[in-house]
Amino acid sequence: MRRIGRRIPSTAALLAFETAAKHLNFSRAAAELNTSQSAISRHVSGLEARIGSRLFERLGTRVKLTEAGETFLSGTTAGLDSLQSAVSQIVAAGDHSEFTIACSHEVSHLFLMPRYEAVCSAVGIDVRLRIMTLEYDFFGEDLDPRIDLFFAYQPEHFSENRKKMVFQEEISLLCSPGYLSTLADPDLKASDSWLNLTLLELTKANRGWASWHDWFDHHNLDCETVSRSSFDNYVYLLEAATAGKGIMLGWKGLVERYLEDGTLIQLPFKPIAFDRGLYALLTERGAAHPSGQRLLEFLGEA
Repeated sequence: MRRIGRRIPSTAALLAFETAAKHLNFSRAAAELNTSQSAISRHVSGLEARIGSRLFERLGTRVKLTEAGETFLSGTTAGLDSLQSAVSQIVAAGDHSEFTIACSHEVSHLFLMPRYEAVCSAVGIDVRLRIMTLEYDFFGEDLDPRIDLFFAYQPEHFSENRKKMVFQEEISLLCSPGYLSTLADPDLKASDSWLNLTLLELTKANRGWASWHDWFDHHNLDCETVSRSSFDNYVYLLEAATAGKGIMLGWKGLVERYLEDGTLIQLPFKPIAFDRGLYALLTERGAAHPSGQRLLEFLGEA
């Protein structure tokens, strides 16, 4: 008799359900998995449709497991624990000749590449370094199992020995020397002087990084009518700034080489620092790699 193949949900859906059940709150589950509340809701709704039963009762902003949810949670936890145990055994005995780092294009180009030789040295001369560039949306669910270390903004669910803050978020106001020379009021002390500027703006979803709105709020300015030029990639925005197309928000840790070579200069405003930042995170595979902890420590000091 031909065996019927298993028809089970994706691990992403199961993790979303288990995390939501742990917190009894979709927003907190989303924060732990570095994804959105709507993604958690989609996963849970998909599971409920698949098994034909409600898993949660919605109680305003919180949720409560149904009887079916309790049963499904027991099986989900046992299955994920078993899978995790198998992965741990394989990882511990795995091939350590390669080390894979995953990050956004911006982090790769602006943070890792200037330090590439030092990163290779930290990994070890006998280990091949591989850089995988991904959009932030891919760091929350079904992370590629080949990844040893990745970068994320303000993670909450990693143990202290598997994470290091790479830099605290701090923003300054930057432009090219050429653009500055065109300003009638280069110190931007008069509120109406902002009306003649072009703000270079990052428009893609960025997981909570600061925006022009934060800058204006901090300085008690109302400049929502200022002309803007939008970019979906921070590297492209930097190129526009160096070409004299406007002023930009510069993140400490990503713009130093532009300031050092003089292609960008800092305008006379005190930087704004936030109690958050970019972290390097070891996956379980990376934590088992002989180079993992050494590279994590290096990145924390970089």
